[in-house]
Amino acid sequence: MFNRGVWRGRYGENALPKFPCPTCNMGILKRDKETYLKRFPYVSDDDFDPMFQRARFSCLLICDKPHCAEVVALTGNITFQQFHDNDGDLIESAELNPLSMIPGSPIIKIPRQTPDAVRAAIVSSFSVFWSDRAAAANRLRMSVERILDHEGIPKLGFRLAPRIERFAQKYPDQKDTLEALRWVGNVGSHDDDVSREALLDAYEVYDYWLRNFYGREKAAIDAKVQRLIDTKGKYGT
Repeated sequence: MFNRGVWRGRYGENALPKFPCPTCNMGILKRDKETYLKRFPYVSDDDFDPMFQRARFSCLLICDKPHCAEVVALTGNITFQQFHDNDGDLIESAELNPLSMIPGSPIIKIPRQTPDAVRAAIVSSFSVFWSDRAAAANRLRMSVERILDHEGIPKLGFRLAPRIERFAQKYPDQKDTLEALRWVGNVGSHDDDVSREALLDAYEVYDYWLRNFYGREKAAIDAKVQRLIDTKGKYGT
């Protein structure tokens, strides 16, 4: 299931979430402590303000599955906050704000039955998610184009909406998610920015759609429901 909290974009300096491995899709990426590097840009004493202190970081993440051991490069900014604890002591906390992950950890699981061209477009969105959400939204829109190509829906210039309408003639109950992805992609194209919440919503609904359309999860569950009804719950031994 889609775990939204993994992709919120702000993490404690020593509390990275369980990013899934982009290669084996089974392991979890663990930070290699020996590669963690943090540096502060030069600021003169006259200009220094602890409330606006900032730094850059980089590190490698390693898949915890020995048979895989994929290596992922993570870089970004560090922001700092200061507050007083219950005893009145000044506490400083640091947050990692990733801006690049190569290769990108899979934000959603793509069913193995998904056509290769569709998969490639979705996977290409994972890395740019951190640095350019508009580009990530555009790549999701591109994946919708690839779905329609695979279904034999003819190209109609640069117009995606009428292609989705033709797809809906074949699959009436599958249209809305593709239409939603089209709108998010349009925001990325024309406004040059997509909010993190909107993009995560797009991934979440796409995750559900892919599992049902290509993964056939709903069809498999419906078949089991019908078998239970037909047999009145009495299976042979």
